[in-house]
Amino acid sequence: MGPMDEAGGCLAFFDSKTRRGGILYPRSDTVFFTGPTFGIDYPIAIRADVRRDARGNIRALLWREARTRPREATRLDDHVSEDVTFQNGPVRLAGTVTVPKRPGRHPAVILIHGAGGTIPTRDFGYWSSYFSGHGVAVLAFDKRGGGASGGDANTATYGDLADDVLAGLTYLQSRSDIDPNRIGFYGMSNGGYIAPLAAARSGGRVAFITVRSGSARRVGDNIAYEVGNDLQSQGFSDAEVAKGVAIRQRVTDFVISHPTISTLAWDSLKAEVSAVTQERWYPWSRVLWVPRVSPS
Repeated sequence: MGPMDEAGGCLAFFDSKTRRGGILYPRSDTVFFTGPTFGIDYPIAIRADVRRDARGNIRALLWREARTRPREATRLDDHVSEDVTFQNGPVRLAGTVTVPKRPGRHPAVILIHGAGGTIPTRDFGYWSSYFSGHGVAVLAFDKRGGGASGGDANTATYGDLADDVLAGLTYLQSRSDIDPNRIGFYGMSNGGYIAPLAAARSGGRVAFITVRSGSARRVGDNIAYEVGNDLQSQGFSDAEVAKGVAIRQRVTDFVISHPTISTLAWDSLKAEVSAVTQERWYPWSRVLWVPRVSPS
């Protein structure tokens, strides 16, 4: 388990015995709960009765689930973690390298962020300990502008973000505990765009790519696709779904067709968006930001 940005910093867990994963929502410092998942139709209350060593460090916890016998989850001691920094030109990036305790040079993977309401950090949940437990070293870093990393993700191009990943690749290849020929990328969601782009720019240095919840569509087209699914899941009619998707696509097309956006042009788009703010589907259209930002 570990904190996960995508879950608002809550703990994400993976149970290696049952192959279940999910989010732990806190009721207190020691009691958490998680909801139903595939094949399980009841809420699960998890009480984290911690076990400590002589120094007061948490070594294990008691995992209690409804309808099951309590199990003890032991803290893993099969890896070491180290905070590191590396550079992409003037941008200083900060992260954590997690390496298996086994001797030798290890294969490695770089975790690549998705997009979110806030700039994500190195908090990818359980992935660093999961991969390192299977013999694969991990670099998880704060996205530029987030955590301890410099730069600004909001003004960066996809090429900039891909080059940040390649800077991490160069750093890992310089380490004596990493096999420079067995380093790959793990791109999540929006990172599914960055991973293959970085690999294509790497000069053949990338051994593998894994994409989770990625897209085969262009970014704007994928957003329209998501809006359509969101509206359908909320029970809107086909006509309402079409209108919501159309205004979102209109915003995408406008931005793509205006490399430089004048105040006059932006005001015209804001007027189009403002005209639909009273529609029931408007809150799910992903255009609420348009009236709130400037052309710059």
